[in-house]
Amino acid sequence: MNSRFRGMLMVLLWLIVTVVPALAENPLSKAKLLELVSSGVDDPVVIQLIERDCVDFDLTADVVLELSARVSGPVLNAAIRCREASVAEASESSGAGGDPEAAEGLAPDTIMVLPFSGTTEFTSLAAESLSNEIAGKVPLRLIQPQETEIARVRAALKTSGAVSVSEARTVGSSSGAQYVLMGDINAYRRGGSLNAIATLKLIDVPSGTVLASAQKACGLLIANSQQQCVVRAVRRATRELMPSLRRLGSG
Repeated sequence: MNSRFRGMLMVLLWLIVTVVPALAENPLSKAKLLELVSSGVDDPVVIQLIERDCVDFDLTADVVLELSARVSGPVLNAAIRCREASVAEASESSGAGGDPEAAEGLAPDTIMVLPFSGTTEFTSLAAESLSNEIAGKVPLRLIQPQETEIARVRAALKTSGAVSVSEARTVGSSSGAQYVLMGDINAYRRGGSLNAIATLKLIDVPSGTVLASAQKACGLLIANSQQQCVVRAVRRATRELMPSLRRLGSG
């Protein structure tokens, strides 16, 4: 018992003396997060640090895959939540008051679904599933992005693996949409099980504000195919966004 207590005390002292002061004002890097976990720091402590300081990296599909093999689900979810909140806060600050010029030429009560980032073979299926889920169910007219704007999004995905809120806003404005839905799909196989995680963001084009976001996993204990998991994950994330979508428009 004494030996165990001394071990716990040493970890706590290491955390207080080494880790906490270094992180007092800076978000956690991916390397620092993995260092904390590999050093044996308990999940509740790591989660508290994430909730206090957040993380300084984007949770793209590749990053989620990497972290899911090395950190627990609660730690990964905490990082995703704080990152989403920080992106939304930054967007609100940069778009406070709206941009009158950005609003010019936009068709009111319109929404556009952008090409997804993530697992390449399922991005088209995910975007199509999202369009099908909202068509006729929200007080908004679904419009298609112009081919030039689709090319812009795909170029951004090829370069960085993700589309920023600023890029999504530019595409929406060029296509005349008042709102944009952007998404990421991460489909993977672990052992004999299949899973997929869909992440959605609803963007107000004039202000660049992230109005709402949702992230859901497939949620099926037994899935017949990855395609089934992808569709299911997108459907679940869309349902979480539905209250926000239905508040939009004149309906």
